[in-house]
Amino acid sequence: MSSNWPSRGFGFLAIEHGSKNQMTDTTQAGPLDRFLGIFGDVRAGEGGTVLLMSLNVFLLLVAYYVLKTVREPLILMAGGAQLKSYASAAQALSLVVYVPVYGWVASKLSRQRFLMAVILFFVGCIELFFLGSRIGTPHLGFIFFVWVGIFSLTTIAQFWSYANEIYARADGERLFPLIAIGSAAGAPLGAALAEWLFGLQLNPFLMMQISAGILLLHLGLYRLVSRRAVGNATSAIEPMKPGNGFALVIRNHYLRLIALFLVLLNIVNTIGEYILGQAVVSTADVQLSNPLFNKQAFIGELVDAFHFLMNLALVVDVNGDAFVEAYFKKAEVNAKRQRDGYSVAEEGSKCVHCGRALDEPE
Repeated sequence: MSSNWPSRGFGFLAIEHGSKNQMTDTTQAGPLDRFLGIFGDVRAGEGGTVLLMSLNVFLLLVAYYVLKTVREPLILMAGGAQLKSYASAAQALSLVVYVPVYGWVASKLSRQRFLMAVILFFVGCIELFFLGSRIGTPHLGFIFFVWVGIFSLTTIAQFWSYANEIYARADGERLFPLIAIGSAAGAPLGAALAEWLFGLQLNPFLMMQISAGILLLHLGLYRLVSRRAVGNATSAIEPMKPGNGFALVIRNHYLRLIALFLVLLNIVNTIGEYILGQAVVSTADVQLSNPLFNKQAFIGELVDAFHFLMNLALVVDVNGDAFVEAYFKKAEVNAKRQRDGYSVAEEGSKCVHCGRALDEPE
């Protein structure tokens, strides 16, 4: 791979420049290549790997959003929005220790074995959380919240770095947007799946088992993609060269600015998460007088719906300004109806059969 193609190894956690790999090619495009060629510049022999990679990141995002949603009722039930803020700080501190350990382990194992070890490690952690729920381990929600943050950071960065390993720069520029479709679809559908599972009153720790199963499928697809990759075989056998990601950021002015931006972004995100957590818990507490009310499932479903709508808005490129504009347009319509007295007969403003305002969509 060309030496100026960014983020070698497995993401920002270990950075290295290696050799160029190429994917299996054929002289004639097949049906899958031609079909995917409608959406991007897919050439002969590339369609199968692109589809597998897109499906792989789709499964990863589905598993992540199930776990991300599960952590919300666990942390909010344990200590509310305040404990959630403390857990976010603990997550940042944990990464200071985790990143060097990750890099050290990566330098000891071959890349393929390291990739497999990372995924199996996280699946094993899920099983330990399940066991901890059975024996009553204290502060499990707090620990799980911190763990989910590390899990998402590692596995998503690792996926894109793996994609960087198997594609040359020019190929990546053509094909990564198609692969990213799986990521864009996995986030809202993962949140929708979690909402549906909470609606079934499924225990959060059982939902973790579903994510564990999805992660094993995710690992299996890595194996399939690896078998399709040809070229420099030593890149899959040799360990990654050790490196210090923190030192790289400190030395580079551009990376320092990105780091500062991420700090500010996380401050804003933490404040927003605190406000959301407080609102969810307060809404749930109002319903506690109902003996049939399941607070844990309610929190899970409400957070799931929020994640689903936000991810859907990102997919269709709808931002906050569009929401505000639509709100004020609707407010103007409502104000006019109030002034007109909501009369069905007056100017034919409503359907005489269903009562729907005639300017509302079906």
